[in-house]
Amino acid sequence: MDVMPLERFYEINEPLSIDTCPKCSKKVELIFNDYKIKIDEYTIEVKDLPQLECANCSHQVLSSKSKQLIMYLYQECKARNQLGVQTTPKKLNKRYGFCERFNFNYDYRDYENIPGLTGLANDGFLTPVFFKKEALIYFMHHPEYELNLFSESYGVFGYKDEFEVPFGLNKNDKLILWLVDLEKLDDSTLKYLEIHNVASDHIIMDTSFYDAQLNVIWSEPIIERQIINLRNKAYDLLTSKHGIDLHHLEGEVIKSLEDIEKPILYNENEIKSVISALHKILIEAVNTKALKTYYESVVDKKEKSYKEWGSIKYYEFLLTQFSAKPVRELIAPLYLLNDLRIIFFHLLSSEREEKLKQNVITTLGLTSFNIKEIYLRLNERLKELFEELTIALEDI
Repeated sequence: MDVMPLERFYEINEPLSIDTCPKCSKKVELIFNDYKIKIDEYTIEVKDLPQLECANCSHQVLSSKSKQLIMYLYQECKARNQLGVQTTPKKLNKRYGFCERFNFNYDYRDYENIPGLTGLANDGFLTPVFFKKEALIYFMHHPEYELNLFSESYGVFGYKDEFEVPFGLNKNDKLILWLVDLEKLDDSTLKYLEIHNVASDHIIMDTSFYDAQLNVIWSEPIIERQIINLRNKAYDLLTSKHGIDLHHLEGEVIKSLEDIEKPILYNENEIKSVISALHKILIEAVNTKALKTYYESVVDKKEKSYKEWGSIKYYEFLLTQFSAKPVRELIAPLYLLNDLRIIFFHLLSSEREEKLKQNVITTLGLTSFNIKEIYLRLNERLKELFEELTIALEDI
């Protein structure tokens, strides 16, 4: 229990609540915890009080609404000459005047306590409503809807020319829409969403959706696009600094970009098409003739098999020329990308398939062939590879 004079409580709680931790500057999220404090001689205990907790260091601060409640209870104790109070805020199940024809499950306490949501009208405009993220599958594949993910946790979906609304994805894989945006949707879309509506988990601030909508902070593209952007930057640097033009089959590259969509469920069907597209762009669409010419111009004692090398082996050679980091570890994700393409698209003996899978598991430090974990770690490693190549080329 904290013990402090009123002046100290004012000092700590005078600033407006913000979405970052005052100690470490990482994101906070709304939680409901018991709270006990002694201000002057008055002890105040509140059950399930809305608070903001840092996901990084676990430091907790009061939301603006909770600050008001604590001060109200302090003033009541003082006025009644009562040394303490114990209370539990009533959950009012408050409803707002948007999309009232559907009984969507949402928590008014999110609107009242999450920084930045409460407007002057106090009308629930920006109340977050939560859904299973599987709802996005329907919009992704329905021919009359369009869905775009700009980043790992922010996107939009729309229907013909009738509406377009933003959405977020939080770390618990919940889909988030604003209550006011539900008002824009037609009944058939709302009926579908209603099936996937779930209770709030209050996690919203550590998303690109929140940052873009509330803080006007635009997020980085999805990691798959970041990898391709880094690949393009590295190619441009190789051309401008060393005269090595690696661009090849650019028309096919542009076409393959259409298959780069962020997986929603991370099942095999979703991931296979992205693995294929990444393989085409990063491994197949490489001008190996230009790399062979460069190799011949800088290496005196050439390996006997260099004329048969594929693009991965030439990438490996480039890294030995420009990067001081261990090449074997850097180049590994390209070999794994190739292994996964073989696993997904080739007819293999069970022994051959198992050997390839085990190589993927071991190289990525996993314990099983978990498709989602493999995909996420592979993309992290691919990004590291092309980041390092780009940085190394910029430093030369």
